[in-house]
Amino acid sequence: MATKTDYIRARVTPELKANTQTIFESLGLSTTDAIVLFLKQVEMKNGIPFELTVSDTPESNMPSYRRATQPVDLKARLERMYKGRKVAGDAVSELLNERYE
Repeated sequence: MATKTDYIRARVTPELKANTQTIFESLGLSTTDAIVLFLKQVEMKNGIPFELTVSDTPESNMPSYRRATQPVDLKARLERMYKGRKVAGDAVSELLNERYE
């Protein structure tokens, strides 16, 4: 097994951290274990290991980091960027801020 020497740091809200730690503990996992599992799945599937969608759940029942004021086609915006078409940086920044406040 390869020696683990790299670190990943992410800033999250205390609420998100506590909620997810409780779930991971109930599964017998640490937060590090869960992150490694996610990264392994990304590597195996060569992409995000789940579908990214806008939920039909009413916003009042969504955690604040999942709220979006309007449906946005993130995939189309990313495809335009990869094809060299210009996408306003503030539009992408606004989208990410709406989703992950």
